[in-house]
Amino acid sequence: GINVQDLKKLIDVEIRDGFIKFHKDKYFLPNQSTRLSLYRHLDKKTKSYYHNSYAYGLKEIYKHDKSKLSEIAEHFIKEGNIDQLIYFCELAGDYLKENYITNDAIRFFRNTIKYLTQEEQVKKLDIIIKVLETLYSTGRWDEFKNVYADAELLARKLGDKESRAKIYNLDGSVCFFRGDIEKAMKYFRRAEYLMLDNITSETYADTMRFLGRSYLQMGKLLKAVQFFKMTLYLGERINNKEIKAKALENLGRVYRLMSQYDFSLNYYNQSLAIYKNITNTAGVARTLEKIGVVNFYINNYDKALTFIKQSNRINVQLDNKLSICNNYGNIGSIYFKLNRLSQAKYNFQK
Repeated sequence: GINVQDLKKLIDVEIRDGFIKFHKDKYFLPNQSTRLSLYRHLDKKTKSYYHNSYAYGLKEIYKHDKSKLSEIAEHFIKEGNIDQLIYFCELAGDYLKENYITNDAIRFFRNTIKYLTQEEQVKKLDIIIKVLETLYSTGRWDEFKNVYADAELLARKLGDKESRAKIYNLDGSVCFFRGDIEKAMKYFRRAEYLMLDNITSETYADTMRFLGRSYLQMGKLLKAVQFFKMTLYLGERINNKEIKAKALENLGRVYRLMSQYDFSLNYYNQSLAIYKNITNTAGVARTLEKIGVVNFYINNYDKALTFIKQSNRINVQLDNKLSICNNYGNIGSIYFKLNRLSQAKYNFQK
């Protein structure tokens, strides 16, 4: 192998060129073993230069590849380039959040928050809300409560009504999933009040949907339909496909509870088509499960099993533990109906 001095001479040349070799109009990187051997022998200043140069090289080569955002952000963290660190940590966090890689998403968001100045409190609040959304989506509700207080206090301090409404919607949703519907409604009504002067917004549409879900849970089905149809109208008004998909999904659930299964499947299939169109993987998984449940109710057990297993495969990839549990429970119920008791027991235990 090459000795250390020769290695350092080789890499010094590459560092002077931005640690990216350029040859015949093509970029390429030194191999991993060369980089690791080099790194152990660099002083602090050179290491900083290495990370900065390497990050800029990755930016150029992989500018259309979002999966590389984390690696770019890591190099800027180690180099200490604050402006680039903030920018790429947020982008990496957004990408990881969308793909349910939640621990890393939160880590990058928190790195962003750490380096924001006192003059950047509005941006800080936006990132804290992203942390809350990530914690909520994975059921980490005790951690959520710890972050919630800081977010709500900062939103009040900034006089930011919409951010406060978003925070109340999230807190209400936590209460909802913990079974405290009365408390959830209080938070949703607070959010509704804050947004009355801005009803053609995503936040107000979300609030309508959350209120609809609460009425649904209380058994007030017609009231729930009213709020979900309002959500659907707002989604169309502001041309937001995700809001429309969620409204249709919830309408599917109401009509299932009304035993109007054809209507239910119609709404679910519309919702599924939109989720697929906007590449909302979690939405696809949810809706597949719900289509499976409707088929369970109309005794199409094989079809139900197919849909719910599709949902489960996606949820396992997303590491969405709450949804995985629901999948296994529903699969167990189907096997029980089919009198395949050992398989039913296995899924219930999972």
